[in-house]
Amino acid sequence: MADNMEKNNMKNEEANNHEPETVETEVGKSAEDNITISKAEYEQLIQDQAKSAEYFDQMLRIQAEFENYRKRMSKEKTDFLKYANEKLISEILPILDNFNRALVALEDHVTKQNHKFFEGVEMIYRQINNLMENHGVKPIESEGKAFDPSIHHAVQIVETNDVPEGTVVQELAKGYTLNDRLIRAATVIVSKPKSDNQQENN
Repeated sequence: MADNMEKNNMKNEEANNHEPETVETEVGKSAEDNITISKAEYEQLIQDQAKSAEYFDQMLRIQAEFENYRKRMSKEKTDFLKYANEKLISEILPILDNFNRALVALEDHVTKQNHKFFEGVEMIYRQINNLMENHGVKPIESEGKAFDPSIHHAVQIVETNDVPEGTVVQELAKGYTLNDRLIRAATVIVSKPKSDNQQENN
């Protein structure tokens, strides 16, 4: 009987001396805040994290590509609207050239009897030019300017010392731009210095 009581007392003392096991982490948290996973689960977590970063990067690239596509389409639409009439205008220009040549030829034949008719034709010519200008068409001023191969098409060279070398001395056909884009180069005659032989003969 005494032995049993002694054993019970020893068990009670052990129970009283036993404190709940608590493991403090590096930040003062208990072990209950930590999650234990297997190595395989940890590796899977790392792979999932890498895939997530990859998908996010892909999303950013797609977003950037879409933004570039949107800007490109917007520019193409703007350019289309600006230059939609280019073909039609290019076909009208030769007619405008002939109109101008006719006016120049008529100037020598203007009389008191027909000057009203001439003025009417001249007014129509101005109206056509104004219409073209309202649609972004502008003539290139060439005579007296330095020859520029990007806007001039030289068909003849004349020797003269009256102007600097490479000057446009005559315009045979006007050049035109459409909203600052060249649609036809000006056909011109360009100067070059006289040769020594020519200067001696003169």
